[in-house]
Amino acid sequence: MADYARRKAAVLLKSKGPVMNNKTIAWVFFGGSLVMSAALGVVACSSDSNVNVVPGPDGSVKDTGGGQDTSSNADTSPPPNDGGSAECGKAPTFHQTPDAGPFCPFQQAADGGALFGDCNPVGSHCCIYSQKSGLPSSCNASNSACTVDAGATDFQCEETADCVGNNQVCCLSGSLAKDPSCGTYFGSKVNGTTCRSACMQGEVQICDNAQSTCPMGQTCQPFKTKAVEMGGCTN
Repeated sequence: MADYARRKAAVLLKSKGPVMNNKTIAWVFFGGSLVMSAALGVVACSSDSNVNVVPGPDGSVKDTGGGQDTSSNADTSPPPNDGGSAECGKAPTFHQTPDAGPFCPFQQAADGGALFGDCNPVGSHCCIYSQKSGLPSSCNASNSACTVDAGATDFQCEETADCVGNNQVCCLSGSLAKDPSCGTYFGSKVNGTTCRSACMQGEVQICDNAQSTCPMGQTCQPFKTKAVEMGGCTN
């Protein structure tokens, strides 16, 4: 760019002849320096991959806004969920309905929408099917099994009152895990719940509230699984 300015000055000197004075020559070199500085500025700005720089006819540059904010301060947190914090959402709570069966989400309402409600009467159970099956959840009578091969999670109980037999407890097939960031519990690899006289090894005993009696060394903690909230005995 500097050579171009010098050549341009030389051409002007020849074309002007002896009428060009030292002041004119100085202005020519000054103009060439300005052109070179502007070009170097454009190259430097264009090296930023996040900014599109377009030189204007007057030598100015404009950011077209095509880049993305990749700074460490960019806000990537999810929006708040159900009134809880943006990171953790609403904490699970105990769900007690002693006059009804288990809570059953994602049922189909009469208008075709989703229905969230308890199964009635006590003794009925909730079948929650996989999203892939395309089936809505259903409240079935105690003698009516969930649809076969539809990826169903069968909740026969979600609290002690759901078990109609004498001295029975509700047992979860699966385990409880604790979110290390939020401090809340959730169900892991849950296949459903059933009523037994005592939970089998590897099952989680379902409890009603923080004052519930749990096996020795365990406490009752609220947790959530498949949009269902209840209490579980855990270490």
